[in-house]
Amino acid sequence: MRDFNLDLLRYNHHVPTQEFIDSLFSHAFLPLISNPTCLTSYSAALIDNIFTNSLEHNVISGIFLNDLSDHLPVFAYFDDATLTRSTERKSRTRTFNDSIIN
Repeated sequence: MRDFNLDLLRYNHHVPTQEFIDSLFSHAFLPLISNPTCLTSYSAALIDNIFTNSLEHNVISGIFLNDLSDHLPVFAYFDDATLTRSTERKSRTRTFNDSIIN
């Protein structure tokens, strides 16, 4: 996905932001970040985000606090145990040979 530069905190006041979010929702994508990620001395905006449509996995997401930039880094961690169980379920095979068929 490309950089969209829309302040998601302005959803109720900015039509292009509403259209963007509504389009994501219509495709079952949800934002994982809900707090401002771009901070200055006079403003706060939510323009850095991670979207997912994989809600069957446990996800931990958040914002790293640092002062290297006015944009705060965001992260998402998808629980490996859940991913492993899902992968195992999808990769099961069944062996066929003469002994099993008899």
